[in-house]
Amino acid sequence: MPGFVDPHVHLIFGGLSLSQVELRGVSSRQEVAARIAAAAAAAEDGAWLLGGGWSEANWGGEMPDASWIDEAAGSHPVFLTRMDYHMALVNTAALQQAGLMDAAGSGAGGGSVVVDRDPATGQPTGLLREHAMDLVRHLIPSPTVQQRRAALAAASAYLLARGVTSVGDVGWGVFGSGNDAWPDLEQVYDAAVAAGELPIRVSSYVPLRTWRRAAERLQANGTHHASGRLIWGGVKEFADGSLGSSTAVFWRPYADDPTHSYTGTRLIELDDLQQLAKGAAGAGLQIAVHAIGDRAMDEVLDVFEKLDGCTEPQGRSRAAENEPGQQHLPKCVQHRIEHVQHISSSVTAAKLAVLGVHAVPNPQHLISDRAMLVPKLGRERAGAGHTHAYRTLAAMGVSMGMASDWPVVEVDPFASLYATVFRAAPPQGNHSAEGLDEHGLGVQSASQPPAAPVLEEEPWAPEESLPLEVAMQLHTATAAKVVRLEQWAGQLRPGLRGDFVVLDRSPLEGVDEHGGGGFGAGVPRVLKTYLDGRCVYGCGGGGGVGSVHSVVS
Repeated sequence: MPGFVDPHVHLIFGGLSLSQVELRGVSSRQEVAARIAAAAAAAEDGAWLLGGGWSEANWGGEMPDASWIDEAAGSHPVFLTRMDYHMALVNTAALQQAGLMDAAGSGAGGGSVVVDRDPATGQPTGLLREHAMDLVRHLIPSPTVQQRRAALAAASAYLLARGVTSVGDVGWGVFGSGNDAWPDLEQVYDAAVAAGELPIRVSSYVPLRTWRRAAERLQANGTHHASGRLIWGGVKEFADGSLGSSTAVFWRPYADDPTHSYTGTRLIELDDLQQLAKGAAGAGLQIAVHAIGDRAMDEVLDVFEKLDGCTEPQGRSRAAENEPGQQHLPKCVQHRIEHVQHISSSVTAAKLAVLGVHAVPNPQHLISDRAMLVPKLGRERAGAGHTHAYRTLAAMGVSMGMASDWPVVEVDPFASLYATVFRAAPPQGNHSAEGLDEHGLGVQSASQPPAAPVLEEEPWAPEESLPLEVAMQLHTATAAKVVRLEQWAGQLRPGLRGDFVVLDRSPLEGVDEHGGGGFGAGVPRVLKTYLDGRCVYGCGGGGGVGSVHSVVS
């Protein structure tokens, strides 16, 4: 089948996270402390301890605080992001370095930025949400160019082992400063592609606030490298936060808010977003905006509706249309909304379709968020037609490309497909990530294929499921269109590059005459991955990415 296209990952940050403290799945305060203690023992004196992936849901719902990690960390400052990266836990050493222990009042330390404080003592708890994370994060040393290049290699190996051959790198976002995406593009991707060493196909996005710089690059260099391994011309912004951190913006208050009035946190003023979007769209840039809450969705669509009609990318000339690699360039730039997790009604879906705006949902977020949906939103907003409403979007003709949002969740395309079709997680022990080592790389196995899947949890709003063949398109062909890579990737047909994966079994086993079902032979595993017709994973040597074999002459 075609190689998977993941239109929303944080590529360099994800690669860096593979060597940081991993708290995904940790189920107790004691285990958190133990992992911090182990990292502290291996680190240089005073070095920052970075990591994340924790979720309070895994240990019963209690929110952690600095006391959980102070003793284990010793003199090391610590910064641990929640699984959605919209909240962080830091220790007292980090708070002291940021000057937050001396500040008084819940809003101290940054104007309108609110720092969580203990109501009894007035001291910061160690939890920082959204922009409050910047009060500590700016103290963390930026990775060097060498570290970024090593992160690209690690991230690419991780992705290729899972069958992902193309990605949309939407930058660092809430993970770093607003300037981190530019060094990734100019010092890492540009250098790698110029040397013929970019190991994966990348569509690069930089912050919307830097659109003028992005427009200058587009004007000077066109839209992509001649190899087709790297394209640019996309810009990214955040409209709101996340559901898990209670910062996604809704029309109605959160169901679990004791004041019955809190509706979320807007991360950019709408007037500012409108002005930035107008400039970027006028320069022919593709705009991607993060929106999770239903009100954030509607407000971003209003911004897009006020833009002028479709625009051609600057740097495109009519003469260039007949040059190799140029003939398939789109004449219009279609913008995109990231996550599209909650919508107020089918009217929102219809507006997405009418405006030609791509939707980029994350099916694995349905699995990770399902326990909190009803408590935070109530049954109506958590149900069909509102939450992860894939069939509603498809019925209105919305262009969709399914994404992982790695490293918020692990990259697992077949788990994402499964969630799209069955609205549930794959059965335990029947998973496409089985057979991968702790770094996500392949371990060859002679074990027997697992049995056909049996659902271990009830499907969530099964009315919103999609047929498997449609879901596969949304993870390949239409995902490639979302990231403007459709002239190279997403399909197996003449004229495109040979990006494909070899599986141990077909996911289409068990599909009935109506297109329902699938995965009848179990969840597939990737045996080999090919990029530009050359095997880059699973080719001898135990499945590493070092051995490269060509299947084209």
